[in-house]
Amino acid sequence: VDYNRRGGLIERLSSWQLVLNIVKQELAACALENIILIDPDSRLSQLGVLPLIPEQNYYFFDSRSDISFASNMSMAQLTNSWITSVTGEDDFRYPRVWPRSSNLEKAARLYEEIKINGARRIIAINLGVGGNQRKKVGRIFEKELLLSLLQEPDTVIVLDKGLGEEELENSDWLLESVREHGFAATNVDFGTPLDSDIRSGVIGMQTRIGEIAAIIAKSDEYIGYDSACQHIAAAQDIPCLTIFAGSNNMRFIRRWSAFSPNDCQIVHVDTLTDPTSIDVEDIITRIMNERRMRKV
Repeated sequence: VDYNRRGGLIERLSSWQLVLNIVKQELAACALENIILIDPDSRLSQLGVLPLIPEQNYYFFDSRSDISFASNMSMAQLTNSWITSVTGEDDFRYPRVWPRSSNLEKAARLYEEIKINGARRIIAINLGVGGNQRKKVGRIFEKELLLSLLQEPDTVIVLDKGLGEEELENSDWLLESVREHGFAATNVDFGTPLDSDIRSGVIGMQTRIGEIAAIIAKSDEYIGYDSACQHIAAAQDIPCLTIFAGSNNMRFIRRWSAFSPNDCQIVHVDTLTDPTSIDVEDIITRIMNERRMRKV
């Protein structure tokens, strides 16, 4: 169900009507007593305000009230806590995702080619922000990040080029900038063989969500802005580092940070107080220090 984040009241309420239609279809195929609906505190029901099904069949996951925000848990921890309160059973589970085996096989073949060329480390990077430009630090930072990572010998970066004209244009600019600094940079379609012997540089790739999940699954680490990809990395036990910009609310940042038994790091960047005084060198230094601490 699509939700129009920038729509007016009527456009936003129309999403609720679509959910009601889906519930009606389910009720036509299954008796009400055999159905439960879990509302994840979503915009589709306007955070639980709009009714969807009789209350005896309804469970509301409260993630935004004063009670839920009294803790500093991540969303994954809060979800576990809520499930325990509903079921009475304490059986903690980490988030997991399972990419299709066909996509995992394609990603594995790509990485095998890269390793045969002599690369020792493969880093998956996604710099998309889903249209929320506040989450971005900027082009210069992104270029310096790639160049700094490439200072490590035999490192290949697989750059997810994102979606939409703006993100694709930005990714192409980054690839060209890498070339201008003497590193290899090429574009590859997911699932096709490499047409170069790259062992140090950047591979640009436009992917679907299941494909980037497989790319991340086979990489040595993941780096990116706050997006779905950080959670995909954590859910596959891939060490990840998130550049968290666009919010100075540390409780919000903790709530939406990736959560895994493996290493998930955050480098917070204040892009709101004074966007003109962002210190790119300082951000890069903090990222590299966090990565060094992880390796130790």
